[in-house]
Order: sequence, then structure tokens, then C-alpha cells
Amino acid sequence: MRGLYLHIGAHKTGTTALQQSLYHNRSALLARGIGFATSPTVSHLHAHIGSQTSRRLLPEGFAVTDQDGLAERLALVRADTVVASSENFSFFFQKSAIAALARILQRQFDEVHVVSYIRRQDRHAVSHHQEGAKPYREVEGELWGHSPTALPTHTAAQDLYLDYDRRLGLWADVFGDAKMIIRVYDRSILKNNDIFADFLSVIGLGDSSLSSVGDKNVSLGGLQARVGHLMNSVNLLPAIADAILARLPKQGQLQLSKAEASAFLGRYRDSNRRLNQRFAISADPDLFDGDMSDYAEKANSSWDNTQATQAILAVLTELTTVQPALRSLTSDDLRVAASAVQATNPESALRLIQAATALRPAGPLIAQLKTNLEQRLTNPPAQRPSNPPKAM
Repeated sequence: MRGLYLHIGAHKTGTTALQQSLYHNRSALLARGIGFATSPTVSHLHAHIGSQTSRRLLPEGFAVTDQDGLAERLALVRADTVVASSENFSFFFQKSAIAALARILQRQFDEVHVVSYIRRQDRHAVSHHQEGAKPYREVEGELWGHSPTALPTHTAAQDLYLDYDRRLGLWADVFGDAKMIIRVYDRSILKNNDIFADFLSVIGLGDSSLSSVGDKNVSLGGLQARVGHLMNSVNLLPAIADAILARLPKQGQLQLSKAEASAFLGRYRDSNRRLNQRFAISADPDLFDGDMSDYAEKANSSWDNTQATQAILAVLTELTTVQPALRSLTSDDLRVAASAVQATNPESALRLIQAATALRPAGPLIAQLKTNLEQRLTNPPAQRPSNPPKAM
């Protein structure tokens, strides 16, 4: 009998630390009869999951986009008990996507347990929103927005993620209530106050001596998060944004008020109670504790002079590093380069000429080449038949 523990996240519940700890201990786990399924060089299965219709998350959510690849990664694990993990499974918002995944898994496994860690919604929203301040976090930005505050502005779309009763209920409807293992993510109640130790107890290795790799994917500092959100809101080039963040101090956090946190959590109180009634997760009827003591009486939503100066200096300092290249690169250089590659690589040529336009918006030669490339890529020429018929 072959079984699978499918860890579906959620995000910001120690997932990176858990995945890297599993990967680090994979040989020791295999010696205990437990295999860890991963992509070739990483500790998760993100590569096989993505948007159903576009690069966007909303409104459909994610699904398995590489069914053969996922099935192959699972089949490569030679063990009767297999562990697989991706927090992006928690972006599955439709039952049809979960059912399609179940069909893949049921071809290889006799039993599937779905493991999810959930965090109190106000704390989760603050942490996940802050994650969206980092470069290359388009999905988080789409879900939480880029408000330079501790708590994201609430939208109905966020309920697709934060209404745990609905979201996890879809998984239970497909795999069965008895196959769901739902744990509250709170360090004070995790086994040994550690996500890896807690997960090992879930899969039957509670007395294991395996060691965790420690915290990973730590949060940005408060000033970094605020500046990061502003940079992402204007789609600043991620490489430049990354360099600016590295110049800012890491200490401190954005703070929200107790009243804000309580109001945000209140939206999900009834949903949390329903989830707890269905799965008996916590002795607390509300599922999570209601302690707000880690929040301030008043949110720190304004900049002080020191923070503003640090932010401006970080931006200006980084600009000085790219200034020499920009000074020596002219619009004519970009136009010539675009002309040279337009026949073989029109997509790259268009990007080059768009950069030239930014440097010289009124240049007539630049404008003409840009128009030609846009028309060519919008209306590509019809393909000629490889063997045209001979004239009669």
C-alpha cells in the first residue's frame, strides 16, 4: 500500500523552512521509509503548478499545469510513504482543479492525506502582504495590493484565500474529511515550537532526531517593506528594486493597530468556527486565539524624517550605479541594435526600440521602426507552404 502526505501550505507558515529541512534530511527520511518528492534542484513542486488561463492568479486561481511532469516526479520516489510539498497548492480556488489533481494522485497512491497549516487571518495578511513588497512577487502583489501599510486594503478576492472554511472545504470535498490534517500555525503550540518537528509528528516521526535548517525566507524590515511596495506599484525593474532594498535597514516592522487587526479578523470569525466544527482542529471554538497584545494602540502609518531620508538616499545611491551605463548608451545605439535584429528576433527588437523611445520620444526614425515592429508582431505574415503547387 502506497501513501502520500501532500503538504499544501499555506504561505507564510514556515513552508520554506519545512521544505528545505525535508530536502536536507531526505536520505535519513528514506532510511525510515519516507520519500520526499521534489523538482530536480529545488525542495518543492512549484514548477508543475500555475495559472489556469494566464499568468494571473485571480479569479480562477492555480491548477496543475504540468500533469505529466508532476506524475513523473512522484513516480521517481521509491518509497511506500511519500511526502510532497508546495504552498502554491493553497492557490487552488476551484474544486475542478483539486479534482484534476486527485485523479493524478489516485493513479499512484492508495491513500492521500492533505496537510495544511493555517495562520490567524490578520497575522497571515500582514506577513503575506509584506512578502509582496519583495521583487519578483507578482502573485502576492495581485492578491494583497501594494499599500505601503502593515495591513493590506481588504478586497473580496482575498476571501478566496483567507476563508479557510471554504478553501479547505473544497479539498475535503474531494479527498474526504478524514484525510484532512489541518494544523494551526502558531510557534507557541507547534511541537518543539518548530514547523519541521511538528510536521514530522504528523507523518509519524514524532520522536525523530532529524534536525531543522532553521528559519528561512525572513520578512523585510518595515522601511524596506514600505519602499518595496511603492517600487512594485510602479513596476520598477526587479533587479534595481532588489538593489535598493539591500541599501535600506532591515530592522523594525510596520505596525497596525489592535482595532485594525480585530476588525480584519472579525470578517472570518464565523468561517473559522464552521471550519473548527467540521474538523475539530482546536479546543478554542473560534479556532484561533484572540490575543491582540502584539499590536500597537495606533498604527505607525506615517514616515518620519529619518526614514524618508534613508529611502531617498537609497534610491539616489542606486541610480548613481546605473548612471554611467545610461549616459554612454544613446537612443541611436538602441535604434541601430533594433534594426540589426529585427529580421531574426522582432520581439527583442521591439523591446530595444521601446527603450529608445523612452530616451527620445520624438525621434522620427525610432517612431517609424517601432510602428513597423508593432504591426509585424500584431499581424504576422502568413506562412507560405513549404512545397507550393506547380502551375498547370
